[in-house]
Amino acid sequence: MKTVLFPYTDDMEVILVHDGFRDLQIIGADSFPENRVRIPESRRIDLSDSVGAEGLVILPDTLPEGEEEIRRISGITRERGIPVLRRITDETDRLNYEPLKKELPVDEYSGMVDKRYPIPVPVVMIVSAGCSCGKFETHLTVSEEFEKAGYKVTDLCSNPLGALFGMYTVPPFLDSGTIGYGEKIRTLNKYVWCVYQKEKPDVIILSVPGGVFFRTDDPKEPYGEYLGIFSQAVEADAVILNIYDDMQIDTQEDMEDLATNLQYRFGFSVYSIMRQRVIARRNEETGIYEYYHLPLAGRKEEDLVINGKDELKETVAVLIQEMQEGTSEV
Repeated sequence: MKTVLFPYTDDMEVILVHDGFRDLQIIGADSFPENRVRIPESRRIDLSDSVGAEGLVILPDTLPEGEEEIRRISGITRERGIPVLRRITDETDRLNYEPLKKELPVDEYSGMVDKRYPIPVPVVMIVSAGCSCGKFETHLTVSEEFEKAGYKVTDLCSNPLGALFGMYTVPPFLDSGTIGYGEKIRTLNKYVWCVYQKEKPDVIILSVPGGVFFRTDDPKEPYGEYLGIFSQAVEADAVILNIYDDMQIDTQEDMEDLATNLQYRFGFSVYSIMRQRVIARRNEETGIYEYYHLPLAGRKEEDLVINGKDELKETVAVLIQEMQEGTSEV
């Protein structure tokens, strides 16, 4: 799909890096005046010049004060017959946007779940220390590397922007207040199995919402609740853990202690720990965590390289080799 992005966010940079993956074509990107300079010049456009676009994507995490401008731009875009895709929340004007998601129809996985469904292909799970810790970057890179190696990949992505790349998004029942914890585990297990039956991939890659430590103020995400559900619903063959840049994990002993903690709490072994370009700080006045994304190396398009991406590619290459040789648990 030929797509235009608005406004500037850190996720915009990630999408631009992976432009062309799975046939996604980014015509260009625009933003509010104060942020336009941060878009690589070769990708910067005025939305009035978005000729040939098949969709305008309103990126998540837009500040409330920008909503009026977004409504104005969306209205102009719709008048041209270009659909506007957006993550739909309870506060979103649902009539004016198409939902940015990819989900199985409810009737394909609903009903009595009376057994555990084994997933017959390797599962790679991507988790993080907390929210806004680079899982989207990691997920896209891991999927891309597996596909380059010739594997058919199916994804369940924690970021709704994954739908742009044909990835399944997190099913809504996980946030339901009327479904118990155990039922969510059983339903997610069946959901992933149904996705496998539909797609028949060689490998499944899952990224889990939220984090494993309490660096979030979301009351629905206390101390890794999502990860508890995912880790019991699907047995992961390899787990990649993202950590914040400022986390004090500097020695082999630190990494082993962290891995032991997660194995004790969630029952899985960590295959690799990746330090991401994000710093988390609690605002002393509000008590709310704020996340600061370290800038990419440069503003030129050829410099749009995610910090640590080469190391991640090397990690995935080793994992793929172990899969082919049958020397890892995968």
